[in-house]
Amino acid sequence: MQADIKIQKQHQFPDLLTSEEVAELLKVTPQTVGNYIRQGDLPAYRVGRSHRIAQSDLIHFLSQNRATVSPPSGQAALILKQKSGAKLILKTTAEFLIKNLPPNQYDSIAIAYDDNEYSLKDFVNQPVGNWQKRALKS
Repeated sequence: MQADIKIQKQHQFPDLLTSEEVAELLKVTPQTVGNYIRQGDLPAYRVGRSHRIAQSDLIHFLSQNRATVSPPSGQAALILKQKSGAKLILKTTAEFLIKNLPPNQYDSIAIAYDDNEYSLKDFVNQPVGNWQKRALKS
């Protein structure tokens, strides 16, 4: 008599992350992740007393919560999507504005770069560094 061989269909389960792992990835506290879950913003599976979050759900959550930059009403912004050469582009733009705007308008312009805000004149007067030497060679 032949042994009965059962062929089981293998299930593909998503890679699941703990709340702590998600918190570490997002640089927030596990309590914040719990808030996202309770508010229904981040889908999760309940396992005992804890939660598991599918990687695909985390990716979807991040794509839905991507911050967009929009200046306040009446203001404008120049957004450079690529960091390579950004400082040189901003410096060239600032130099153009200084040459073409009356001095009384300088204070109405600020330049944000690497989480710092500069006045138009301060940005133009930054010392020449390696970033400019590299950019000029290309």
